[in-house]
Amino acid sequence: MSEATWILFSGSMKATPAMLEYTRRAVNRAIDKGYMVVVGDNPKGVDLEVIKTCFYRGKRFVVVSVNGERRALRHLNQKRPIGSKHTAEDYAERDRAMVDMADEAMFIYNGTSQGTAAAHAYAVKQGIKAHMVTFDVAGKAQVNTTLALIPEPIVVEPLPKQRKLI
Repeated sequence: MSEATWILFSGSMKATPAMLEYTRRAVNRAIDKGYMVVVGDNPKGVDLEVIKTCFYRGKRFVVVSVNGERRALRHLNQKRPIGSKHTAEDYAERDRAMVDMADEAMFIYNGTSQGTAAAHAYAVKQGIKAHMVTFDVAGKAQVNTTLALIPEPIVVEPLPKQRKLI
């Protein structure tokens, strides 16, 4: 039996609906191909979408935290206690550790996240197969990848506003 391929999914915490839909499709495709998934512990954006997709599919995955901090999945949406604020360097160290664990990496980028750009640059420098998908504000993707997880970029129309039920 061959060894599993590990793929890191990383991206912007300020993600648009199109970015989140793309993330779901890419993660589902990776799971279908037998990849093992590595992701960060951010309770927003791309990281959370990766976690939710793996969880709903029943796929085991590795969540890498800042400074080795353990966070149960049920606590991802809760704020950390006062005084536990992490620095940009803490997150950069976490991102480098995730890249070092992976055979390949896919970055879903909003065009402004410095952390996503830095992690991608580190992956390229380390010789990891690094794939960047950049979304503009209109939700259109520019793909810089040879990875066959998603055959073509997608555009997701915004959902109509939902009325609250009382």
